[in-house]
Amino acid sequence: MKLSKHRITLLLAALSALGTFLVLIRGSTYGVGVTPDSVAYISAARNLLAGNGFIQWNGSSYTHSPPLFPLLLALTGIFGHDTAGYVNAFLCGLAIFLS
Repeated sequence: MKLSKHRITLLLAALSALGTFLVLIRGSTYGVGVTPDSVAYISAARNLLAGNGFIQWNGSSYTHSPPLFPLLLALTGIFGHDTAGYVNAFLCGLAIFLS
């Protein structure tokens, strides 16, 4: 049975939505998993929102990684609450779709 391109796209979209949903459920139950990298990302985003620039939790400059993820967290954080879990869930669904 040969699948059309339209059906494949719908299947990928459904798998992406499922992956996003599962990440959201896991994150809402246990919280966002924190690693040393995520502490650096979140602290750089919070310092950027506070007007301090790309500064990590320990006061050093954020030069360890490219600044796109902390910038994305800061842009979504403008709405007043931490959105790291939502951003991670969306990016997971996007990775599922694209791969």
